[in-house]
Amino acid sequence: TDSAAAKVLYEKRSNFGSYKTLKYELKKRLGQLVLIVDFKKADLDDYQQAYYEGYKNWATVNILYRRGKPMAALDLAETVLGYAQEYDLTDMIINSSHLLSHLYAHQVHDDVKMNEMRGLYAQYLPVLDAETTTEFLYFNVVSQFVKSKLIPVGFDKTTQAYVEQIKPYLEKYSSIRLHVFGRLVIIMDHLCRHDYEAVLKATDEAILFLKAKKFAPERYMALFVHHKAKALLQLGKYIEGIQYTRMSLDIEPIGTHNWFNRGLTLMKLYLFTNQYQEAWLFFTLLIEYLEYQKQADILAEEFRIYEAYMQFLIAAKMIKTKPEDATFMRPYDAVAFNNSIMFLSKDKLGMNSAILVIQLLHLLVGNAGKSKTRFIENQVMELIASLEYYRNEYFRKSENKRHDIFVRLINNAVKGHFRRNRVNRMAESDLAALRAYKRDGDIYADMGSEILTHESVWELMGRYWD
Repeated sequence: TDSAAAKVLYEKRSNFGSYKTLKYELKKRLGQLVLIVDFKKADLDDYQQAYYEGYKNWATVNILYRRGKPMAALDLAETVLGYAQEYDLTDMIINSSHLLSHLYAHQVHDDVKMNEMRGLYAQYLPVLDAETTTEFLYFNVVSQFVKSKLIPVGFDKTTQAYVEQIKPYLEKYSSIRLHVFGRLVIIMDHLCRHDYEAVLKATDEAILFLKAKKFAPERYMALFVHHKAKALLQLGKYIEGIQYTRMSLDIEPIGTHNWFNRGLTLMKLYLFTNQYQEAWLFFTLLIEYLEYQKQADILAEEFRIYEAYMQFLIAAKMIKTKPEDATFMRPYDAVAFNNSIMFLSKDKLGMNSAILVIQLLHLLVGNAGKSKTRFIENQVMELIASLEYYRNEYFRKSENKRHDIFVRLINNAVKGHFRRNRVNRMAESDLAALRAYKRDGDIYADMGSEILTHESVWELMGRYWD
Protein backbone atom coordinates (compact mmCIF):
# COMPACT_ATOMS: atom_id res chain seq x y z
CA THR A 1 0.00 0.00 0.00
CA ASP A 2 1.02 3.66 -0.35
CA SER A 3 1.15 4.15 3.41
CA ALA A 4 3.37 1.07 3.88
CA ALA A 5 5.67 2.20 1.05
CA ALA A 6 5.95 5.69 2.60
CA LYS A 7 6.88 4.15 5.95
CA VAL A 8 9.61 2.00 4.39
CA LEU A 9 11.09 4.90 2.40
CA TYR A 10 10.95 7.52 5.11
CA GLU A 11 11.25 5.22 8.14
CA LYS A 12 9.69 6.73 11.25
CA ARG A 13 8.94 10.11 9.72
CA SER A 14 6.16 8.65 7.54
CA ASN A 15 6.30 11.72 5.29
CA PHE A 16 3.32 10.98 3.04
CA GLY A 17 3.54 14.32 1.21
CA SER A 18 7.11 13.65 0.13
CA TYR A 19 6.14 10.13 -0.88
CA LYS A 20 3.33 11.40 -3.16
CA THR A 21 5.75 13.88 -4.77
CA LEU A 22 8.27 11.09 -5.38
CA LYS A 23 5.57 8.86 -6.86
CA TYR A 24 4.41 11.63 -9.21
CA GLU A 25 7.97 12.30 -10.42
CA LEU A 26 8.60 8.61 -11.03
CA LYS A 27 5.40 8.31 -13.08
CA LYS A 28 6.41 11.36 -15.12
CA ARG A 29 9.88 9.91 -15.69
CA LEU A 30 8.33 6.60 -16.74
CA GLY A 31 6.27 8.40 -19.39
CA GLN A 32 9.44 10.00 -20.74
CA LEU A 33 11.34 6.71 -20.79
CA VAL A 34 8.64 4.96 -22.84
CA LEU A 35 9.58 7.06 -25.86
CA ILE A 36 13.16 5.76 -25.82
CA VAL A 37 12.39 2.08 -25.18
CA ASP A 38 13.55 -0.20 -28.01
CA PHE A 39 10.60 -2.56 -28.32
CA LYS A 40 12.43 -4.59 -30.97
CA LYS A 41 14.72 -5.89 -28.24
CA ALA A 42 11.81 -6.78 -25.97
CA ASP A 43 10.33 -10.28 -25.73
CA LEU A 44 7.47 -9.48 -28.11
CA ASP A 45 6.16 -11.03 -31.30
CA ASP A 46 6.19 -9.06 -34.57
CA TYR A 47 2.60 -7.86 -34.13
CA GLN A 48 3.23 -6.52 -30.62
CA GLN A 49 6.47 -4.86 -31.71
CA ALA A 50 4.67 -3.14 -34.59
CA TYR A 51 1.87 -2.00 -32.26
CA TYR A 52 4.17 -0.49 -29.63
CA GLU A 53 6.68 0.95 -32.11
CA GLY A 54 3.84 2.41 -34.15
CA TYR A 55 2.25 4.20 -31.18
CA LYS A 56 5.63 5.34 -29.88
CA ASN A 57 6.34 6.89 -33.27
CA TRP A 58 2.81 8.30 -33.43
CA ALA A 59 3.42 10.13 -30.14
CA THR A 60 6.61 11.56 -31.67
CA VAL A 61 4.68 12.61 -34.82
CA ASN A 62 2.24 14.60 -32.70
CA ILE A 63 5.04 16.25 -30.73
CA LEU A 64 6.85 17.28 -33.94
CA TYR A 65 3.65 18.54 -35.55
CA ARG A 66 2.56 20.58 -32.52
CA ARG A 67 6.08 22.00 -32.10
CA GLY A 68 6.13 23.40 -35.63
CA LYS A 69 8.07 20.67 -37.46
CA PRO A 70 5.43 19.56 -40.02
CA MET A 71 7.79 18.06 -42.61
CA ALA A 72 9.56 15.91 -40.02
CA ALA A 73 6.12 14.88 -38.74
CA LEU A 74 5.06 13.99 -42.29
CA ASP A 75 8.06 11.71 -42.89
CA LEU A 76 7.50 9.84 -39.65
CA ALA A 77 3.72 9.69 -40.17
CA GLU A 78 4.30 7.90 -43.46
CA THR A 79 6.42 5.34 -41.60
CA VAL A 80 3.64 4.89 -39.04
CA LEU A 81 1.09 4.39 -41.82
CA GLY A 82 3.30 1.72 -43.39
CA TYR A 83 3.48 -0.10 -40.02
CA ALA A 84 -0.27 0.19 -39.58
CA GLN A 85 -1.15 -1.17 -43.02
CA GLU A 86 1.31 -4.04 -42.83
CA TYR A 87 0.11 -5.15 -39.39
CA ASP A 88 -3.59 -4.45 -39.74
CA LEU A 89 -3.82 -1.67 -37.11
CA THR A 90 -7.00 0.10 -38.15
CA ASP A 91 -7.08 2.92 -35.60
CA MET A 92 -3.47 3.80 -36.47
CA ILE A 93 -4.35 3.87 -40.18
CA ILE A 94 -7.23 6.24 -39.43
CA ASN A 95 -5.11 8.58 -37.31
CA SER A 96 -2.11 8.72 -39.64
CA SER A 97 -4.12 9.04 -42.88
CA HIS A 98 -6.15 11.88 -41.34
CA LEU A 99 -3.03 13.84 -40.37
CA LEU A 100 -1.27 13.06 -43.63
CA SER A 101 -4.22 14.35 -45.70
CA HIS A 102 -3.91 17.62 -43.78
CA LEU A 103 -0.13 17.83 -44.25
CA TYR A 104 -0.29 17.01 -47.97
CA ALA A 105 -2.90 19.74 -48.41
CA HIS A 106 -1.31 22.50 -46.32
CA GLN A 107 2.42 21.78 -46.44
CA VAL A 108 3.19 19.86 -49.64
CA HIS A 109 0.20 21.02 -51.73
CA ASP A 110 -0.03 17.56 -53.30
CA ASP A 111 -3.67 17.00 -54.28
CA VAL A 112 -3.06 13.42 -55.47
CA LYS A 113 -1.55 12.37 -52.13
CA MET A 114 -4.17 14.35 -50.22
CA ASN A 115 -7.01 12.52 -52.01
CA GLU A 116 -5.25 9.19 -51.57
CA MET A 117 -5.11 9.73 -47.81
CA ARG A 118 -8.74 10.88 -47.72
CA GLY A 119 -9.73 7.75 -49.64
CA LEU A 120 -7.80 5.58 -47.19
CA TYR A 121 -9.47 7.34 -44.27
CA ALA A 122 -12.93 6.79 -45.79
CA GLN A 123 -12.11 3.15 -46.54
CA TYR A 124 -11.10 2.29 -42.98
CA LEU A 125 -13.62 4.40 -41.06
CA PRO A 126 -16.41 1.76 -41.32
CA VAL A 127 -13.86 -0.93 -40.38
CA LEU A 128 -13.01 0.99 -37.23
CA ASP A 129 -16.71 1.40 -36.46
CA ALA A 130 -17.22 -2.37 -36.88
CA GLU A 131 -14.22 -3.10 -34.64
CA THR A 132 -15.38 -0.72 -31.91
CA THR A 133 -18.97 -1.97 -31.98
CA THR A 134 -17.83 -5.60 -31.80
CA GLU A 135 -15.39 -4.89 -29.00
CA PHE A 136 -18.11 -3.21 -26.91
CA LEU A 137 -20.42 -6.19 -27.50
CA TYR A 138 -17.61 -8.44 -26.29
CA PHE A 139 -17.26 -6.31 -23.14
CA ASN A 140 -21.00 -6.70 -22.50
CA VAL A 141 -20.69 -10.48 -22.74
CA VAL A 142 -17.46 -10.99 -20.80
CA SER A 143 -18.72 -8.83 -17.90
CA GLN A 144 -21.44 -11.45 -17.34
CA PHE A 145 -18.97 -14.31 -17.48
CA VAL A 146 -16.75 -12.89 -14.73
CA LYS A 147 -19.65 -12.33 -12.34
CA SER A 148 -20.22 -16.06 -11.93
CA LYS A 149 -18.43 -19.28 -12.80
CA LEU A 150 -21.70 -20.41 -14.37
CA ILE A 151 -23.43 -18.64 -17.25
CA PRO A 152 -26.60 -16.62 -16.52
CA VAL A 153 -29.74 -18.51 -17.51
CA GLY A 154 -31.32 -17.00 -20.64
CA PHE A 155 -28.25 -14.96 -21.52
CA ASP A 156 -27.94 -17.00 -24.75
CA LYS A 157 -30.71 -14.85 -26.30
CA THR A 158 -28.52 -11.78 -25.80
CA THR A 159 -25.38 -13.42 -27.20
CA GLN A 160 -27.32 -14.78 -30.17
CA ALA A 161 -28.50 -11.25 -31.02
CA TYR A 162 -24.90 -10.03 -30.75
CA VAL A 163 -23.68 -12.78 -33.10
CA GLU A 164 -26.31 -11.83 -35.70
CA GLN A 165 -25.12 -8.22 -35.45
CA ILE A 166 -21.45 -9.19 -35.80
CA LYS A 167 -21.66 -11.73 -38.64
CA PRO A 168 -22.01 -9.17 -41.47
CA TYR A 169 -18.88 -7.39 -40.19
CA LEU A 170 -16.87 -10.63 -40.18
CA GLU A 171 -17.99 -11.44 -43.73
CA LYS A 172 -17.12 -7.97 -45.03
CA TYR A 173 -13.87 -7.09 -43.22
CA SER A 174 -10.77 -9.08 -42.32
CA SER A 175 -9.09 -6.97 -39.65
CA ILE A 176 -7.47 -8.86 -36.77
CA ARG A 177 -9.04 -6.82 -33.99
CA LEU A 178 -12.53 -7.30 -35.46
CA HIS A 179 -12.14 -11.04 -35.92
CA VAL A 180 -10.57 -11.63 -32.51
CA PHE A 181 -13.38 -9.95 -30.57
CA GLY A 182 -16.09 -11.13 -32.97
CA ARG A 183 -14.98 -14.75 -32.77
CA LEU A 184 -14.75 -14.48 -28.97
CA VAL A 185 -18.41 -13.39 -28.87
CA ILE A 186 -19.31 -16.39 -31.05
CA ILE A 187 -17.40 -18.71 -28.70
CA MET A 188 -19.20 -17.27 -25.67
CA ASP A 189 -22.53 -17.69 -27.44
CA HIS A 190 -21.72 -21.40 -27.77
CA LEU A 191 -20.68 -21.49 -24.09
CA CYS A 192 -24.09 -20.13 -23.11
CA ARG A 193 -25.59 -23.23 -24.73
CA HIS A 194 -22.94 -25.56 -23.30
CA ASP A 195 -22.17 -26.54 -26.90
CA TYR A 196 -18.50 -27.37 -26.44
CA GLU A 197 -18.14 -29.17 -29.76
CA ALA A 198 -19.14 -25.88 -31.41
CA VAL A 199 -16.56 -24.10 -29.24
CA LEU A 200 -13.87 -26.46 -30.54
CA LYS A 201 -14.88 -25.73 -34.12
CA ALA A 202 -14.95 -21.96 -33.51
CA THR A 203 -11.52 -21.96 -31.84
CA ASP A 204 -10.02 -24.01 -34.67
CA GLU A 205 -11.45 -21.56 -37.22
CA ALA A 206 -10.07 -18.60 -35.26
CA ILE A 207 -6.61 -20.19 -35.05
CA LEU A 208 -6.64 -20.88 -38.81
CA PHE A 209 -7.67 -17.26 -39.46
CA LEU A 210 -4.71 -15.96 -37.45
CA LYS A 211 -2.26 -18.43 -39.00
CA ALA A 212 -3.35 -17.28 -42.49
CA LYS A 213 -2.09 -13.79 -41.71
CA LYS A 214 1.41 -12.80 -42.74
CA PHE A 215 2.15 -12.55 -39.03
CA ALA A 216 0.36 -14.49 -36.26
CA PRO A 217 -0.19 -12.46 -33.06
CA GLU A 218 0.91 -14.99 -30.45
CA ARG A 219 -1.08 -13.53 -27.55
CA TYR A 220 -4.33 -13.74 -29.53
CA MET A 221 -3.37 -17.23 -30.61
CA ALA A 222 -2.87 -18.20 -26.96
CA LEU A 223 -6.33 -16.86 -26.12
CA PHE A 224 -8.07 -19.16 -28.60
CA VAL A 225 -5.84 -22.11 -27.68
CA HIS A 226 -6.90 -21.58 -24.05
CA HIS A 227 -10.59 -21.55 -25.01
CA LYS A 228 -10.00 -24.79 -26.89
CA ALA A 229 -8.36 -26.33 -23.82
CA LYS A 230 -11.31 -25.36 -21.61
CA ALA A 231 -13.77 -26.86 -24.12
CA LEU A 232 -11.75 -30.09 -24.10
CA LEU A 233 -11.99 -30.07 -20.31
CA GLN A 234 -15.78 -29.78 -20.52
CA LEU A 235 -15.90 -32.66 -23.00
CA GLY A 236 -13.88 -34.88 -20.71
CA LYS A 237 -10.85 -34.86 -23.04
CA TYR A 238 -8.49 -33.98 -20.22
CA ILE A 239 -5.20 -35.19 -21.69
CA GLU A 240 -5.73 -33.10 -24.83
CA GLY A 241 -6.75 -30.22 -22.59
CA ILE A 242 -3.45 -30.42 -20.72
CA GLN A 243 -1.57 -30.35 -24.04
CA TYR A 244 -3.33 -27.19 -25.28
CA THR A 245 -3.18 -25.43 -21.91
CA ARG A 246 0.57 -25.96 -21.84
CA MET A 247 0.78 -24.51 -25.36
CA SER A 248 -1.02 -21.33 -24.26
CA LEU A 249 1.13 -21.10 -21.11
CA ASP A 250 4.31 -21.26 -23.18
CA ILE A 251 3.20 -18.14 -25.06
CA GLU A 252 2.15 -16.04 -22.04
CA PRO A 253 4.89 -14.21 -20.09
CA ILE A 254 5.34 -15.79 -16.64
CA GLY A 255 3.61 -13.95 -13.81
CA THR A 256 1.01 -12.07 -15.89
CA HIS A 257 -2.73 -12.21 -15.23
CA ASN A 258 -3.32 -14.46 -18.26
CA TRP A 259 -0.48 -16.78 -17.28
CA PHE A 260 -1.97 -17.10 -13.81
CA ASN A 261 -5.45 -17.79 -15.22
CA ARG A 262 -4.13 -20.45 -17.62
CA GLY A 263 -2.25 -21.98 -14.70
CA LEU A 264 -5.45 -22.49 -12.74
CA THR A 265 -6.93 -24.30 -15.75
CA LEU A 266 -3.87 -26.57 -15.95
CA MET A 267 -4.16 -27.32 -12.22
CA LYS A 268 -7.81 -28.25 -12.68
CA LEU A 269 -6.94 -30.59 -15.55
CA TYR A 270 -4.29 -32.29 -13.41
CA LEU A 271 -6.80 -32.65 -10.58
CA PHE A 272 -9.47 -34.02 -12.93
CA THR A 273 -7.02 -36.71 -14.09
CA ASN A 274 -6.01 -37.52 -10.48
CA GLN A 275 -2.49 -36.24 -11.17
CA TYR A 276 -2.39 -34.69 -7.72
CA GLN A 277 1.40 -34.53 -7.49
CA GLU A 278 1.64 -32.70 -10.82
CA ALA A 279 -1.05 -30.29 -9.66
CA TRP A 280 0.93 -29.64 -6.48
CA LEU A 281 4.18 -28.98 -8.38
CA PHE A 282 2.44 -26.44 -10.58
CA PHE A 283 0.71 -24.92 -7.56
CA THR A 284 4.10 -24.17 -5.99
CA LEU A 285 5.12 -22.44 -9.23
CA LEU A 286 1.96 -20.32 -9.24
CA ILE A 287 2.18 -19.30 -5.61
CA GLU A 288 5.74 -18.08 -6.15
CA TYR A 289 4.32 -15.21 -8.23
CA LEU A 290 1.17 -14.53 -6.20
CA GLU A 291 2.74 -11.93 -3.93
CA TYR A 292 4.31 -10.06 -6.85
CA GLN A 293 1.37 -10.02 -9.23
CA LYS A 294 -1.72 -7.99 -8.30
CA GLN A 295 -4.51 -10.25 -9.45
CA ALA A 296 -8.15 -9.28 -9.87
CA ASP A 297 -10.09 -10.09 -6.70
CA ILE A 298 -12.07 -12.92 -8.31
CA LEU A 299 -8.89 -14.62 -9.58
CA ALA A 300 -7.07 -14.26 -6.26
CA GLU A 301 -10.08 -15.73 -4.45
CA GLU A 302 -10.24 -18.64 -6.89
CA PHE A 303 -6.60 -19.33 -6.12
CA ARG A 304 -7.43 -19.45 -2.38
CA ILE A 305 -10.04 -22.12 -3.11
CA TYR A 306 -7.47 -24.19 -5.02
CA GLU A 307 -5.09 -23.73 -2.11
CA ALA A 308 -7.70 -25.17 0.28
CA TYR A 309 -8.07 -28.23 -1.98
CA MET A 310 -4.29 -28.68 -1.99
CA GLN A 311 -4.29 -28.49 1.82
CA PHE A 312 -6.93 -31.22 1.92
CA LEU A 313 -5.07 -33.50 -0.52
CA ILE A 314 -1.91 -33.16 1.58
CA ALA A 315 -3.85 -33.95 4.78
CA ALA A 316 -5.46 -36.93 3.03
CA LYS A 317 -1.95 -38.14 2.03
CA MET A 318 -2.78 -37.87 -1.68
CA ILE A 319 0.16 -35.48 -2.20
CA LYS A 320 3.72 -36.01 -0.98
CA THR A 321 5.49 -32.86 0.15
CA LYS A 322 9.12 -32.08 0.91
CA PRO A 323 10.37 -30.13 3.95
CA GLU A 324 11.05 -27.06 1.78
CA ASP A 325 7.42 -27.08 0.61
CA ALA A 326 6.46 -25.58 3.96
CA THR A 327 7.43 -22.25 2.36
CA PHE A 328 4.46 -22.57 0.00
CA MET A 329 1.83 -24.10 2.25
CA ARG A 330 0.20 -22.66 5.33
CA PRO A 331 -2.12 -24.85 7.45
CA TYR A 332 -5.82 -24.80 6.62
CA ASP A 333 -7.75 -22.39 8.83
CA ALA A 334 -11.52 -22.37 8.32
CA VAL A 335 -12.02 -18.80 9.56
CA ALA A 336 -9.14 -17.37 7.49
CA PHE A 337 -10.37 -19.29 4.45
CA ASN A 338 -13.92 -17.93 4.76
CA ASN A 339 -12.62 -14.37 5.18
CA SER A 340 -10.50 -14.66 2.01
CA ILE A 341 -13.38 -15.61 -0.33
CA MET A 342 -15.98 -12.93 0.35
CA PHE A 343 -16.82 -12.44 -3.34
CA LEU A 344 -17.00 -16.01 -4.63
CA SER A 345 -18.91 -17.25 -1.58
CA LYS A 346 -21.83 -15.19 -2.90
CA ASP A 347 -21.66 -16.92 -6.29
CA LYS A 348 -24.53 -19.31 -5.64
CA LEU A 349 -24.49 -20.87 -9.09
CA GLY A 350 -20.73 -21.19 -9.29
CA MET A 351 -17.85 -21.43 -6.84
CA ASN A 352 -20.06 -21.51 -3.73
CA SER A 353 -20.57 -25.22 -4.34
CA ALA A 354 -16.81 -25.86 -4.51
CA ILE A 355 -16.37 -23.82 -1.30
CA LEU A 356 -18.93 -25.85 0.63
CA VAL A 357 -17.45 -29.11 -0.69
CA ILE A 358 -13.92 -28.28 0.47
CA GLN A 359 -15.19 -27.17 3.88
CA LEU A 360 -16.93 -30.54 4.14
CA LEU A 361 -13.82 -32.46 3.07
CA HIS A 362 -11.64 -30.62 5.62
CA LEU A 363 -14.16 -31.34 8.35
CA LEU A 364 -14.09 -35.04 7.48
CA VAL A 365 -10.29 -35.38 7.16
CA GLY A 366 -9.77 -33.33 10.33
CA ASN A 367 -11.82 -35.84 12.28
CA ALA A 368 -10.59 -38.99 10.55
CA GLY A 369 -10.30 -41.95 12.91
CA LYS A 370 -12.44 -40.26 15.53
CA SER A 371 -15.90 -41.39 16.41
CA LYS A 372 -18.47 -39.03 14.92
CA THR A 373 -19.73 -36.90 17.79
CA ARG A 374 -23.08 -35.20 17.59
CA PHE A 375 -21.23 -31.87 17.16
CA ILE A 376 -19.27 -33.11 14.13
CA GLU A 377 -22.34 -34.76 12.65
CA ASN A 378 -24.26 -31.51 13.00
CA GLN A 379 -21.49 -29.56 11.24
CA VAL A 380 -21.43 -32.06 8.36
CA MET A 381 -25.20 -32.02 8.12
CA GLU A 382 -25.20 -28.21 8.12
CA LEU A 383 -22.82 -28.08 5.14
CA ILE A 384 -24.80 -30.71 3.25
CA ALA A 385 -28.02 -28.82 4.06
CA SER A 386 -26.48 -25.68 2.53
CA LEU A 387 -25.65 -27.61 -0.65
CA GLU A 388 -29.18 -29.01 -0.68
CA TYR A 389 -30.61 -25.50 -0.33
CA TYR A 390 -28.56 -24.20 -3.29
CA ARG A 391 -29.58 -27.26 -5.28
CA ASN A 392 -33.27 -26.57 -4.69
CA GLU A 393 -32.95 -22.81 -5.12
CA TYR A 394 -30.50 -22.58 -8.02
CA PHE A 395 -29.29 -25.83 -9.61
CA ARG A 396 -32.73 -27.17 -10.48
CA LYS A 397 -33.50 -23.89 -12.23
CA SER A 398 -30.28 -23.93 -14.21
CA GLU A 399 -28.94 -26.18 -16.95
CA ASN A 400 -26.28 -27.56 -14.62
CA LYS A 401 -27.74 -30.99 -13.88
CA ARG A 402 -24.40 -32.42 -12.75
CA HIS A 403 -24.59 -30.32 -9.60
CA ASP A 404 -28.20 -31.29 -9.11
CA ILE A 405 -27.33 -35.00 -9.22
CA PHE A 406 -24.20 -34.53 -7.07
CA VAL A 407 -26.00 -32.76 -4.24
CA ARG A 408 -28.73 -35.37 -4.34
CA LEU A 409 -25.96 -37.99 -4.13
CA ILE A 410 -24.21 -36.65 -1.03
CA ASN A 411 -27.53 -36.00 0.71
CA ASN A 412 -27.65 -39.80 1.02
CA ALA A 413 -24.89 -39.48 3.62
CA VAL A 414 -27.31 -37.74 5.95
CA LYS A 415 -30.08 -40.23 5.23
CA GLY A 416 -27.65 -43.09 5.85
CA HIS A 417 -26.38 -41.55 9.13
CA PHE A 418 -22.79 -41.59 7.78
CA ARG A 419 -22.60 -45.40 7.88
CA ARG A 420 -20.50 -46.53 4.93
CA ASN A 421 -22.44 -49.61 3.85
CA ARG A 422 -25.81 -47.97 4.30
CA VAL A 423 -24.74 -44.76 2.51
CA ASN A 424 -23.25 -46.67 -0.45
CA ARG A 425 -26.40 -48.75 -0.80
CA MET A 426 -28.69 -45.72 -0.72
CA ALA A 427 -26.45 -43.71 -3.10
CA GLU A 428 -26.06 -46.43 -5.72
CA SER A 429 -28.65 -45.11 -8.21
CA ASP A 430 -27.57 -41.45 -7.86
CA LEU A 431 -23.90 -42.38 -8.35
CA ALA A 432 -24.81 -44.32 -11.48
CA ALA A 433 -26.79 -41.33 -12.76
CA LEU A 434 -23.81 -39.01 -12.16
CA ARG A 435 -21.41 -41.32 -14.00
CA ALA A 436 -23.85 -41.88 -16.86
CA TYR A 437 -24.51 -38.18 -17.31
CA LYS A 438 -21.13 -37.71 -19.00
CA ARG A 439 -21.73 -40.60 -21.39
CA ASP A 440 -25.29 -40.05 -22.57
CA GLY A 441 -24.44 -37.90 -25.59
CA ASP A 442 -26.23 -34.80 -24.30
CA ILE A 443 -24.59 -31.41 -23.94
CA TYR A 444 -22.33 -31.68 -20.91
CA ALA A 445 -23.01 -29.62 -17.85
CA ASP A 446 -20.67 -26.76 -17.07
CA MET A 447 -17.87 -27.98 -14.79
CA GLY A 448 -16.50 -24.54 -14.01
CA SER A 449 -17.19 -24.84 -10.29
CA GLU A 450 -15.71 -28.33 -9.88
CA ILE A 451 -12.16 -28.31 -8.55
CA LEU A 452 -12.15 -32.08 -8.11
CA THR A 453 -14.70 -33.98 -10.19
CA HIS A 454 -17.87 -34.80 -8.30
CA GLU A 455 -17.04 -38.49 -8.71
CA SER A 456 -13.63 -37.98 -7.06
CA VAL A 457 -15.17 -35.96 -4.21
CA TRP A 458 -17.65 -38.77 -3.52
CA GLU A 459 -14.85 -41.36 -3.46
CA LEU A 460 -12.74 -39.23 -1.09
CA MET A 461 -15.69 -38.55 1.20
CA GLY A 462 -16.39 -42.28 1.40
CA ARG A 463 -13.06 -42.84 3.14
CA TYR A 464 -14.35 -40.98 6.17
CA TRP A 465 -17.75 -42.59 6.68
CA ASP A 466 -17.98 -44.82 9.75
